[in-house]
Amino acid sequence: MPLFFFDLVNRVGLVRDDEGREVADLEGARALALSSARSILAEDAVGGVIDLRGRIDVRDEAGQSVLSLDFEEAVEILYGPPPQPSEEQAEQ
Repeated sequence: MPLFFFDLVNRVGLVRDDEGREVADLEGARALALSSARSILAEDAVGGVIDLRGRIDVRDEAGQSVLSLDFEEAVEILYGPPPQPSEEQAEQ
């Protein structure tokens, strides 16, 4: 399996991945980057801060950039009042 490197860029700076992870293909690398970004955001949320300015840059074995996943792409932010329950839900 190909080796990919997942570099984190956030408010701390650049955290370079020097070990890499074996992943089947680029689609698998994107899925791993997405999962990693969501884990980072979840950990930050526990501390009361969600900083969507970060990203994960993925490099292949040759060191070439193959994708960049912005934290904004990892989550959907919903705003506004909470949805009202349906009549059926309210009766339960």
